[in-house]
Amino acid sequence: MGPDLTHIGKVRTARDLLESIVYPSSNFVRSYEPVTLGLRDGGTYYGILKQASADSVVLVVAPGVDHRFVKSKIAEIHPSPISLMPTGVDKAISTQELADLIAFLQSLQ
Repeated sequence: MGPDLTHIGKVRTARDLLESIVYPSSNFVRSYEPVTLGLRDGGTYYGILKQASADSVVLVVAPGVDHRFVKSKIAEIHPSPISLMPTGVDKAISTQELADLIAFLQSLQ
């Protein structure tokens, strides 16, 4: 669901990578900004805007899961300040595992 990390070590510093893991909502890669979509019937969806046309919107709501919404049924779409990347990843792994993850990401040149 997120950006391609194949060459992330070429464009981000270790500090940037660490910040993105510890504070995933601090900034977003262009075209991967999360949005909240509210429907006229009261339903709410959260994801990444994949495509918008004159009559519909496609929202990525999970890896490999896209939902198409007819614009006439949408009440609102607005940016969300919360990243789709879960918080707490840095607390779920050891300090060494976090350091290894950062080193691996930096090696992706």
